[in-house]
Amino acid sequence: MKIKGRYYPRSFNMGVSREVVDKIGGFGNLRNGQDIEFSNRIIKSGAKVVQSSAFVYHKRRSTVWSFFKQTFRWGRARVKLYRIDRDMLCVIHLLPVVVTIFFPVFLLVIPVAIIGCVIKYREIKPALWLPLVIPAMFMGYGLGFIYEIFNNNSNI
Repeated sequence: MKIKGRYYPRSFNMGVSREVVDKIGGFGNLRNGQDIEFSNRIIKSGAKVVQSSAFVYHKRRSTVWSFFKQTFRWGRARVKLYRIDRDMLCVIHLLPVVVTIFFPVFLLVIPVAIIGCVIKYREIKPALWLPLVIPAMFMGYGLGFIYEIFNNNSNI
């Protein structure tokens, strides 16, 4: 298993030729992660994948709870992607699971993140959200991943 995986273009910032879609088919039936699975099939088909520097604006979650639920779904999706193709899981995807299991120890990192945020952005306001956002991100993904491992009735 690789430490870090390859980049899979996401559907909100990609263009695909009709020829490629005809060759590999369209999106699968995953609720979350379908763009990663689609990109995986594009890459495995041998089609040329290029990155551009276009700016893409899309809506972000506006509450910590909605962000938690989004990352929970991402954690579930990663297990589903693994069930489809084992190459879509790397060691880095397990980090939120480790953080979730050892969460009390991980809390020690938050003050360091706050200081780093203040130094980088020279502003305290964004840093004050980190004690809520960091746990929501790691715990959401980690709990979603763990839930999906034990969920035998999950639709792929």
